[in-house]
Amino acid sequence: FFKQKTAYEIGVRLVGSEMCIRDSLRHLGVVVGSCLALGALLREEMIPALDRCKHPTLAYTQASATTVTALTGDLEIVKGDDAVIRFRVHGEIPPSARILSRENDQVPWQIDEIVLRSEATDTLRHVFAGVRRPLTYRIEAGDGRSQPGHINVLDPPVVQRLVVRYAFPAYTDLPERIDEISGDVRAIVGTRVDLEIVSSKTLGAAALVIDDSLRLPAQIADTRARIAWHLAADSTDRTSVTGPKDALQVRGSQYHVELTDHQGIGNRNPIRYSIRSLFDEAPHVAVTEPGRDSDLPEDLQVVVGLDARDAIGVDEIDLVYWVNDGGQGRTAVG
Repeated sequence: FFKQKTAYEIGVRLVGSEMCIRDSLRHLGVVVGSCLALGALLREEMIPALDRCKHPTLAYTQASATTVTALTGDLEIVKGDDAVIRFRVHGEIPPSARILSRENDQVPWQIDEIVLRSEATDTLRHVFAGVRRPLTYRIEAGDGRSQPGHINVLDPPVVQRLVVRYAFPAYTDLPERIDEISGDVRAIVGTRVDLEIVSSKTLGAAALVIDDSLRLPAQIADTRARIAWHLAADSTDRTSVTGPKDALQVRGSQYHVELTDHQGIGNRNPIRYSIRSLFDEAPHVAVTEPGRDSDLPEDLQVVVGLDARDAIGVDEIDLVYWVNDGGQGRTAVG
C-alpha cells in the first residue's frame, strides 16, 4: 500500500511539473511574440535605441521633434519655366515651414514661408516661378531640416540669325538679293525664298510655321536649318506669275520658326515675321509739278516733276507732250 501511494504521489508530481512547464512555455511564447510584434511596429524607433545600446560611449544628438522630407530632390527645368518642389512634414507640426533658396554660396538665402496645418501634413508643394538661374534649396520646419536639393536650368535653343535670300522670277531680270536684317519676307509672287536659320544650339529638328496652321519641316545640319519655298498669291482671285508647279508654294501673312535641340527642348516665344506677296501690276506714274494747268513763262521753260513707282522697279520713263495743236512729242527722262 505504501509503495503504491508513493508511486501515485510521484506520478502526480510529475504530471504537475509537466503542466507548469507547458504553462511557462506558453507564457514565454506570448511574451516573445508580443516583443517581436512591437519591435516590427516600432522598428524605425527601435533601431536608434539598439544602436545606442551597442555603442554606449559614442555621443548622440537628440532626435528632431519635426521631420522634413524633400520628395522632389534634384530638378532640371528649361530657363524661364516654373520649378515645383514637393515635401512632407511629420512629427510635431509647427505653424509654418520655411523654403530657403539661393543661387550660390556667396549670396544670402532667400526665404519663403508657408502656413502648415496643426495636424499631420500630407504632401506639400512650393513653386519657384520663372527660374532663370540654377538654385539650391532646402525646407525647414520647427527643428527639422530637409536634405538640400538642386534645380538645374537648361537653355532652350534661340534663333541667333536669319538670312533671307530672294531669287526673283526670270522675266523680272532682277539680281538675287540677300536680307540679313529684318527677317520679314517681302517679294513679288513667284519669287523663290530661301531661309537660313542659325541656332544657338545643335538642332534635333526645325520647322517653319505659317499663320499658326501650316508647319513645314526644315533641313538641319548642326546649328543650322534651311527651307525654301515660292511665294504664292494671297488670294485665288488674282492672277499672277507663280513658281514652278512642282515647287513648294506658300501663301500666308506671317511665319515663325520652331527649333528643337537633341534633348527635346524647344525655343520659347518665337518672334513672328511678316510675309507680303506683291503682284506685278502696271507702274504708277503721277505728274507732281506743276500739277495744274498754267501759262508758259517768259523764259519758255517749264519744270515738270514726276513720281513713278513699280513693285519690281522702274527701268525707263518717257515724257509725252503736245505743244498747242502740234503733234505728239516724246522724250526720255532720267
